[in-house]
Amino acid sequence: MESNTVQLKVQVIDMNPQTLDLQLPMYLRAGDLSQRIARDAGLQAFWPDRTRKLYSLRARGRLLQPNETLGDLRVVNNELIYVLPQIRPNTPLQEQNPDFPEPI
Repeated sequence: MESNTVQLKVQVIDMNPQTLDLQLPMYLRAGDLSQRIARDAGLQAFWPDRTRKLYSLRARGRLLQPNETLGDLRVVNNELIYVLPQIRPNTPLQEQNPDFPEPI
């Protein structure tokens, strides 16, 4: 593996959550990297009104600023990061009901 990339586990937080194992560049800005990960995860790029859907990265307990890189945080191989979708203004959050077993 090259020294300017890192192997990470990426948890996608969405209506259809998923986990990906990706090799990512350490030098790419978080704003660009989140869009790349969203594309790799098959997430939608646009809202129904055709405006761009944005995603954020969360690593080491905080959201990355759009101009920060994984190298700035010094992430290491096999670390877990999260991809979070943008919440639209004046739109309520959508949640799925968990599949809990029926109480006895």
